[in-house]
Amino acid sequence: MGTVLAVIITAMFAYVLAHPKVKYRNTLAFLTYLAMVLGGGLVGFYIMVSNWLHLKDSLWALILPYLLNPFYAFILVAFYKSLPYEINEAATIDGAGDIRLFYKIILPISTPVIATVSLFYAIQFWNDWYLSLLFIDD
Repeated sequence: MGTVLAVIITAMFAYVLAHPKVKYRNTLAFLTYLAMVLGGGLVGFYIMVSNWLHLKDSLWALILPYLLNPFYAFILVAFYKSLPYEINEAATIDGAGDIRLFYKIILPISTPVIATVSLFYAIQFWNDWYLSLLFIDD
């Protein structure tokens, strides 16, 4: 479940970062890069997940922190930027909205990179023992 949700969220976020018409895409990309480089720290992360979100001893404590990996998002952004923008324009002229354009046109074209990121996420969720050590007591 975590792999599927993470791939969908990361693919949608990366498409927003790669789309040239999005107003604040450079700001979002900078904040994503900043979060990837700096991180939040262990104490703040633990307090946020256990006290504020109340996810201690739940399955969501193992899934939610890994739903968006900035490195995987930038891999998808690099692929989406390599696609010609004329595909988006043609679909928009034919009457497709943004969601339909993403799910019906862009997602099938990006099957190889989605498979790669899916494999990375599956390995990340499979090998994770750290979050369960932190958040699962019972």
